[in-house]
Amino acid sequence: MPLRVGAKLDFPQRSWFDQVIAPLLRRGGVELIGEVPSRDKGAFLAGAVVLLHPSRWSEPFGLAMVEAMACGTPVLALKRGAAAELVEDGRTGFLVDDEPELTAAIGRLEHIDRAACRAHVAARFDRRQMAEGYEKLAQERANGS
Repeated sequence: MPLRVGAKLDFPQRSWFDQVIAPLLRRGGVELIGEVPSRDKGAFLAGAVVLLHPSRWSEPFGLAMVEAMACGTPVLALKRGAAAELVEDGRTGFLVDDEPELTAAIGRLEHIDRAACRAHVAARFDRRQMAEGYEKLAQERANGS
């Protein structure tokens, strides 16, 4: 399965990229797309078999995961940060402990319903849901909870 990487590469990361990642890209099978413009992101994500999210950083909110599921694309992610709050393991993708498990989970993607991914995001992350959640959190903080 070909791997297409859409990612922003900032100047401070350039040296690391050239030393670590570029040699891996030369092996083939991986295409670096670069940063995907907003106008093209929906088509890029909707056309993907899966969003591979192997982040080792405990991200407080994984917007890329939500964007992918909104396009009907399942997510394979490491169990880090907010991933467990965003991805329904076995329903909208798979959450795993390490990279070998990510590879193994690719073979189970046929069990993920792309419509369920879209419905999950619509139910949990639409504007109204998000606004109500922020409002509730602000109220709790104001009340000292």
